[in-house]
Amino acid sequence: MIGGGRVKDKKFVAKIMKQIEAGAKELSAVTDKIGSLTYAPDFSKCLTELVRTGWYGTYHLANKGTCTRYDVARHVLDHLHRKDVVLNAVTSEAFALPAARANSEMLRNYMLELRGMNPMRDWREALDDYLDKHFSYAKRAH
Repeated sequence: MIGGGRVKDKKFVAKIMKQIEAGAKELSAVTDKIGSLTYAPDFSKCLTELVRTGWYGTYHLANKGTCTRYDVARHVLDHLHRKDVVLNAVTSEAFALPAARANSEMLRNYMLELRGMNPMRDWREALDDYLDKHFSYAKRAH
């Protein structure tokens, strides 16, 4: 899940941004876990549309596409034009996680697709929107 901006966001993107704000010149992100991003405003909009249809059931509401945390971090740095920050690809073993993580946390909006109703954007487009709205101050001039 992404959303919440500088103050409320405690997830991966915010952690990257805090490291950049603190002057980090080197970041590490895992390549061995794959998942799906969900941008809170896109989720809310899709859920509102779904409720209006009256179609009940279990639905996944994630932005389209899959990515690793490395892919997300790379996209953040590229979007912000932060060539001054080195990104290292690592495995999960590089971090002392308190609990095991699944190798795949991917979601597919299968029920939405079956109903011909999947308004969720690609994760890159949603992430760009989030960064522009909440973290544009971190952009470097080309």
